[in-house]
Amino acid sequence: MKWKKQILIFTGASSLIILSIIIYVYYFSNPSEFPSDRNLVSEMNQLYPEANVSKIQDTVIIDEKHIFVPFISNDDLYGTSFWEWKKRRWEPISINSVGEPRIWMINKSNPSTYHLVWNIHPDDKMNYFKFYLIQDRSYHITLGVHNYQPRIQMEKKITFEGDTYGTMQLPKDWSSIIDSLEKVSSNNFFLTGDFFQNKDFYFGWNPYGHSNKEYFPERSVNGISFSTGGIFEHVSILSEEGLELP
Repeated sequence: MKWKKQILIFTGASSLIILSIIIYVYYFSNPSEFPSDRNLVSEMNQLYPEANVSKIQDTVIIDEKHIFVPFISNDDLYGTSFWEWKKRRWEPISINSVGEPRIWMINKSNPSTYHLVWNIHPDDKMNYFKFYLIQDRSYHITLGVHNYQPRIQMEKKITFEGDTYGTMQLPKDWSSIIDSLEKVSSNNFFLTGDFFQNKDFYFGWNPYGHSNKEYFPERSVNGISFSTGGIFEHVSILSEEGLELP
């Protein structure tokens, strides 16, 4: 009887070890070599024919398991795709027919992993754009508690120097501010039950042409997209009228 119990314990332990190895290999194995341009085009067109990908412009490594791939379509559109290593293969988690700026949140709870990405059509003749983190000014009373929310407006200028595409990790001071706002929001929710406090910060961009005047980049916005995962934040087009300028 004792030996049967020992066999059961040994069998159970062996099964647990084997299962752990399978889980590790399946979910945590190191990424393999990234697919060739030809294979990238083939997979995107098979998965999302509307993208009609013709040429891969570059493969931009965000980190070990996340890669940004800008492309040009047969329709002469400049698009973006986002690839992630999961389940032992590289998968396109989002494909977009145009390249207007957006935020790729690698880890939603960690703003230091946020990256701004873009691929602007050359016909738009963009000279630069300004990227913003904004929290609107507000005042309200909740359960007798007076709350004043100051305006936050942080700006980063992105200049074009050859390539139509690019990436930028969120500046450290921006990440710190977002962390602080999220903590304040969580604290206020537990204290007052007001879930919406401090939830109105957002990202925006303001494009400028070669005349250094703001304008609307018609060929780089309002596209179509396909997504199977990932967390992305929309970046709204702003105008100088809605900004607080010095």
